Amino acid sequence: MASRLIFDTNYLRKLGTKEYLEGKIPLKLEEQIASAIKRGDVVCVPRTVQMELNAWIKDLAKKELDSINQAKELLLEKGYTVQPNKAPINVEIDTLEIIKRKFPDVYSPEPTIEDYTEAERRTSFRLPPLPKNPQGEEFRDRLIWCQVLSLGKDLPSVIVSEDKIFENGVDSQEGFDASVSIVKTEEELNQWLDKRPDHIQRVIDDVLLFSDDLKGNGIEIDQDKIERIVDYRAVNEPEGRILKKFLILVKNEKNEPFKIYSKIFYQGETPISLSMQMNDHIFNFTRNLSEPERSAAYIDQTKKTHEQHFQVEELRRLIGE
Repeated sequence: MASRLIFDTNYLRKLGTKEYLEGKIPLKLEEQIASAIKRGDVVCVPRTVQMELNAWIKDLAKKELDSINQAKELLLEKGYTVQPNKAPINVEIDTLEIIKRKFPDVYSPEPTIEDYTEAERRTSFRLPPLPKNPQGEEFRDRLIWCQVLSLGKDLPSVIVSEDKIFENGVDSQEGFDASVSIVKTEEELNQWLDKRPDHIQRVIDDVLLFSDDLKGNGIEIDQDKIERIVDYRAVNEPEGRILKKFLILVKNEKNEPFKIYSKIFYQGETPISLSMQMNDHIFNFTRNLSEPERSAAYIDQTKKTHEQHFQVEELRRLIGE
């Protein structure tokens, strides 16, 4: 289903900024915008985001220009002749204009006076959605949130941002009523664009190894019902064990977003047990491995244990312990 994809400043900055100095779009962003448009999504860069990103790029351009001028002056002082072979750096760069040269359909929604008024009211009275610091003002983010709400429900909106204020907004009844979702990282956005990274697909495959136990407990999960894996984290534990933590986002029978807090414990690379929490219910499942699987898992775990011990000893040797 097509969506309205809304980029926030913090995400755009992480994909790269120096390319704009040369009039180019960062490659990862270019690929994601192309994928979104191919899917039929509408891509938005709010005017607030455009202005903030332009200010950031302008500061980068000024610093680079200062560095070039300092180097030029040093060479002139040493008696060298400097002949510039490229156009001088332009510090007044419009990032949206650069994006629109490649993707004319990307647009920047203008906030209305009602959006400004509502953002000011929420900021003044510390009304939801709240930022990471509940006492923080965060006027610009509240303005973007008010814009998202006023864009309408003709398309579901997806905010690409790591800001807590948007996450809180999406998790509220207001966000649900307005059909707003959030993706926080490059990895999560790629999943949204139907491009699952290999390690995410591996986690999904590992979860589905427990399908019989899941169905036996009334948990219906398959490849199609899993929307995304978010907040993924892998932890190397002692003695060759691995713990992977993540949230599974699925749609229930009412097409509402539903979160399943999950953990998979590995012996080496072999998934051994799965823990899931849905609301207040916790489910724990353990696989019945065949003897060859059990032997392979033990060998792999032993190998990883030796690797960990070797790395620790090598580190101690390097620091002189």
